Amino acid sequence: MAPVHTVTNVTTAVLAGLTGWMIVARHRTASESNWPLVYYAAVVAFSARFPDRLDPSWVYGGLVCALLLRFEFMAGIFEKAVRLLDYLALGYILYATATSVRF
Repeated sequence: MAPVHTVTNVTTAVLAGLTGWMIVARHRTASESNWPLVYYAAVVAFSARFPDRLDPSWVYGGLVCALLLRFEFMAGIFEKAVRLLDYLALGYILYATATSVRF
């Protein structure tokens, strides 16, 4: 069976790659980086264009976590909890996009 290169599949594969990059970047860069906000803007645009691919509660929950990590001055257990929630949202987005690509 030949691979199917549709706009949906290619866009979903690109988002899966960006999500993997964002997980690594979240681990290596400072919390005040703007790249997670750019990434989540792309995820929100993707979920608006393809509403059946991602659960909005995970997308917007991850966006809220990214905003908290970017604009709040947190420390200790609260920052670790928000960072864990952000990683969980990124993990969900990676899983959902990787399993929905049909090449």
